[in-house]
Amino acid sequence: MRNGKFDAQERELTERAQDFLSIFNLEGIQNELAKNLPYGQQRRVEIAARWLPTRACCCWTNRRQA
Repeated sequence: MRNGKFDAQERELTERAQDFLSIFNLEGIQNELAKNLPYGQQRRVEIAARWLPTRACCCWTNRRQA
């Protein structure tokens, strides 16, 4: 069930993921699957994902499927 608490948590996780994307200069590819990226960017996504304390955010789980 989606309620206010769920929406707040989802928003917080999205903001944290955006912060990590900007640290690794990956914000331009946030909606791409890792398997569709050049190898160098795939590695950067993998390294960034390992730094992320929680992988509950949808944008990071998509990258981990590649």
